Amino acid sequence: MVRHPAAFAASLKRLGWWHPFQHFLKQTMLMQRHLKPYRAEIASKPQDIVDQAAIIWKSLHSVLLAYLDSHPNWLVKKHEVLSSNLVAELRDLYETLGLEWSAMVEEKVVRYTRSGNPVDAPKGTVHHIRRDSVANMTRWKETLTEEEIARVYEITQPISSSYYHNKDWGIFAQPSIIASSKEIVSRENCPQAMEP
Repeated sequence: MVRHPAAFAASLKRLGWWHPFQHFLKQTMLMQRHLKPYRAEIASKPQDIVDQAAIIWKSLHSVLLAYLDSHPNWLVKKHEVLSSNLVAELRDLYETLGLEWSAMVEEKVVRYTRSGNPVDAPKGTVHHIRRDSVANMTRWKETLTEEEIARVYEITQPISSSYYHNKDWGIFAQPSIIASSKEIVSRENCPQAMEP
């Protein structure tokens, strides 16, 4: 299953999950075979959790793309496609996988994903199974700032474009938003640049 890069970043931000990039760097074969194009980004050990999430997403999904090239029979679904119409999508998935779909399965899917369920997990909770799956699909737009979303887009775009179109990013894929976010970051890092 593939999840939107900004949604992935929003989840890591919500949970406060940092990644020890040193773990990647210590795995010579992993770095040589799969993550070589991202060595510089990984070695920079970004301190921002959203940047970390974007680099992790790009790294993992570039490997997935490589595996899909050599395993075209693998089935990959986008989280957002499943969430948008869970009963129909899961029924199709069950059929594809040769699993039995039943009234009991459908009732549980509806109960755990219906409107009216919480959109977010309770604070401090990692796994909260009952969620409003449709509302949860775009929750990242409220969790991340515009500048964070623009950074996730810019970092992941070379790989995410294989899974997501610019329309899946909304206004955040527009060059003016990206340029604006770079200007904000530049001002934050160099306050003297603001002075006339």
